[in-house]
Amino acid sequence: MRFAESANSQTASIYPSTSSRTRVRRAKTRRALFAAACVAGLGRGSVAKADATWSGLGGNQLWSTAGNWTGGIPTGTNNVIFGTSGAGTTLLVNNIVDATQTIFSLKYNAGLSNTTQV
Repeated sequence: MRFAESANSQTASIYPSTSSRTRVRRAKTRRALFAAACVAGLGRGSVAKADATWSGLGGNQLWSTAGNWTGGIPTGTNNVIFGTSGAGTTLLVNNIVDATQTIFSLKYNAGLSNTTQV
C-alpha cells in the first residue's frame, strides 16, 4: 500500500493514494446508484389502489369474511369503501373488524348509517 505525501508537509497521509480516474469512476457509480434508488422510490406512491367495497352479503358482519366484500378482503393496498355513491337511500351498515387489518384508506359515502366496531 502506498501513502500519499502532502506537498506542504513531510508527514504521510493515512489514506492510500488513488488515481483520479478511480475517484471519478467511484463518484459516477455512487451517482448512478443514488439516481436508481430515487427512481425506484418514485414508483411506490403512484401505484393505483384497488377498491374493496362492503357488500354485507357474507352472512355475518365480520371484515374477515370474503363474502362481505366486493373486491376481496381488504389489504394494505385497498381503498375500503362503505356505501355506494349516489345511491339516494340511507343504508344501514354494521361491521366488525375482527382481525388485525391494514388498509390504504377508509371512505364512508353520504347517505350511510354506519357502525364500525374495532
